Amino acid sequence: MNGKALAAPRTLTLTAARMAALYWSAPAWNPLDKAEAVVLTLERTLHGGDVAIFTDIGGAATSYLTWRQSAGAVTPERVLAEFSLSGAAPVEAQLAYDYALAHAFDTPRPHAFDALFPGMDSRSLMVAAFALYEQARLTPGRQEREAFIAMANNYLAWREQHDTVQAVFTPAWPHADEVSRPALMRALTPLLVVHFGTLEWTLADYAYAHPDRDGNPLTSPPTEYNWAVFWERWPPILDAFEMPEILEDPLAD
Repeated sequence: MNGKALAAPRTLTLTAARMAALYWSAPAWNPLDKAEAVVLTLERTLHGGDVAIFTDIGGAATSYLTWRQSAGAVTPERVLAEFSLSGAAPVEAQLAYDYALAHAFDTPRPHAFDALFPGMDSRSLMVAAFALYEQARLTPGRQEREAFIAMANNYLAWREQHDTVQAVFTPAWPHADEVSRPALMRALTPLLVVHFGTLEWTLADYAYAHPDRDGNPLTSPPTEYNWAVFWERWPPILDAFEMPEILEDPLAD
């Protein structure tokens, strides 16, 4: 957590108020039980998200690597034609792959995949992503290679965030012994920080670098985001992906 974000008085005041409201909304009478409900909600949310990602994205990757081990010479075309995931459609995967090749150098990079591919199952995006990784492997130019990898990463991240994690952040049926997961994520969103090697990305820095979302002078920009809402975390995630020189290329000259 980025505790430095609380140095801003508006962020500190609103975050404290939101946490107090969560505490008093907890389904218990005993003060310690109320605090435990808040902690339990956070623990379950983070753990549930990790398990969902590991099961879905990790499971698909395991299936792909298992197929790849016995496939012989692998090409993007073979991935699209021969590798399958339950729920994915070869025609959809081919469409997403072709689109990625044609638009990998767009600025900004394509990201609104629900509008670009209406009705497409996001598992087709995962198959397209694996084909893009193979295309990157076969591409000699660093700039082109990284563009294909970035498109593949965005396809997988869309599946992860739009479909896999979202159900954990906003469950259809709230647990009776928890506080609101979306409200808890909203309170903690200003404190989010992600480390990429030696670099640090924070939600606070992102928020201050973008236009004020609500125009209210009483609220600070970081408090105007809620990580539980997909379209409020998806642009920041893409922004984090675009950090320059996150890792040094060990193969670079």
